[in-house]
Amino acid sequence: MGSNIVYGLQEDSVAINGRIFSDFPDGDIAILELPNELAEIKKDKNGKSIFAFKKTGSIVNFALRILKGSEDDRFLNTLLSAQNLNPNNFILLSGRFSKVITVANSDSLTVGLSTYVDKKRGVIAEKYRIYTPATATDTYLLNDGVFLKNPSLRGNTEGDVQTLVTEYHLQFATCIRTLGITENKE
Repeated sequence: MGSNIVYGLQEDSVAINGRIFSDFPDGDIAILELPNELAEIKKDKNGKSIFAFKKTGSIVNFALRILKGSEDDRFLNTLLSAQNLNPNNFILLSGRFSKVITVANSDSLTVGLSTYVDKKRGVIAEKYRIYTPATATDTYLLNDGVFLKNPSLRGNTEGDVQTLVTEYHLQFATCIRTLGITENKE
């Protein structure tokens, strides 16, 4: 069984309420954290195991870094204003955070023979390997979300670029992780 070789990151994709975001600054654009445990195991006095499954294990904290004043910033600010002005009628948020990477598995190698003529050594035959890459998509589907707080504002006399970033902090009640792999046929 071969080990996986990761070629590289292709793209990250973030969407809230169906809108795909593109106005990101440098560095981290989104941070998804699941702070709670899914389950707990304890032993009773007789040594039997007791299992407790925790519904809070699916709660997601989601931080987004968006360029201040951009279309994405205005979109999120409109949703935040709707939540703040009328929380009882606010329609909960949905979201998606995907990471796409290209992966090659050493089991999916194409091995062939290449021959050429070298004036000093004669006919040379060499093996070659071609990796058949696959695209892996790691996606979190987020449901029933709200804004946790209003964005902060920073000022800086030295021209710090972080003053041009709006950070939104959201929380979602549930998430589902999907991992899909698609073989690239060539």
